[in-house]
Amino acid sequence: MSIIATWSDKGGTGKTTLSTSLACCFASGPLPLYDLDPQRDAARWAARRDIPCTSLGVDDARQFLQDHADSPELVVVDLPPGVPGLTIAALAEVCLVPTRPGDADLVALGRALKQLNRARQAGNPDLKIGVVLTQARVGTVRTETVEQALRVMAEMESFAYLGRLSHRVQIESAGASGQDLLRCGDGAVVHEFRCILSGISELLGSRNIE
Repeated sequence: MSIIATWSDKGGTGKTTLSTSLACCFASGPLPLYDLDPQRDAARWAARRDIPCTSLGVDDARQFLQDHADSPELVVVDLPPGVPGLTIAALAEVCLVPTRPGDADLVALGRALKQLNRARQAGNPDLKIGVVLTQARVGTVRTETVEQALRVMAEMESFAYLGRLSHRVQIESAGASGQDLLRCGDGAVVHEFRCILSGISELLGSRNIE
């Protein structure tokens, strides 16, 4: 199933920033974006960026999966956190899980990884999982410690640690002004996001990311 899902077991981790920016970055043009989060932030941001975006309710998940079960078209889906988003996350080709470096966020990441690994065992063995560290303070011991822990966890839990998006004002202003992270005008943000895109490209194989 050709779905890139952004999902987390808790809210406020940066799913929408990741999904809307990612949808802009394919060489063939913007990917269709689906917003299943009731807050509809992805739909609002997509309108500013001229990205095709469809808003769906959680009750539409079954029909969405049926429509895309055999479709070769790659789409990006911004999912609600927790159980409501898990069904699509578990059946995606790639599930991206953003996490902040706080204790509660890392506990939620552990829960999310367990649920996604169960999905692999239950019927989607090809599911690829990528973790992105978000809102990380630059140059702090906390950030460096969490990054090191994620790299170690990646080997044990069979996911790819894709890198970090540091806590920067430019990321917030990019979304507010309708810019994706590759064009937000800040060299550090662009560098970090390009590293993440490189990792996603490896997970996707033959698809061409900008």
